[in-house]
Amino acid sequence: MPNSRFLKMDALSLGVLLTESMLSWWHRAYLEVNPVEVVAGDIMITSPLTVTPDIPLIRVIERLLEKNVKSVPVVEEDRVIGIVGYREIMALLDRREILFHHEMDLGEIRILLRDRTVRDVMREDIVAVSPDTLLMDVALVMHRNNQHIVPVVDENKHLVGIITRSDLLDHMVGTDEE
Repeated sequence: MPNSRFLKMDALSLGVLLTESMLSWWHRAYLEVNPVEVVAGDIMITSPLTVTPDIPLIRVIERLLEKNVKSVPVVEEDRVIGIVGYREIMALLDRREILFHHEMDLGEIRILLRDRTVRDVMREDIVAVSPDTLLMDVALVMHRNNQHIVPVVDENKHLVGIITRSDLLDHMVGTDEE
């Protein structure tokens, strides 16, 4: 008879287990080739685009498009208080479409976002890391918390950089620019 504990595991838990097993396997294989542990401070972007909580969402969309990024840290007095990006903005628009049962045109989107600020949609339940956090742990933070970017903060919780999923993957497969 199969292990009943396993049968009770839902698909999400199984996905987390498998992904963490794959990350653990990758970490062991990576250490065989690169015996020196790499930390967040080694690959972080040190001057990331940031926004404040009171900036209009329309301006955030313009900045994201201009800089070709998906998410940015929200800072107040150099401290990270959240993340905002396409995912959070689209969630706001999707709720509106579901509520009124119709697709919105560009004019309706502009009207909806006109008076909205970052504070209205930013994700506040984020996890930050320190510059000396191992990359394996950064990958686990991204995975477990469904974050596309991870803020890197100093001991006073001031933003010193970010690591994106792309940065992490580029480093993992050896395509980062040095």
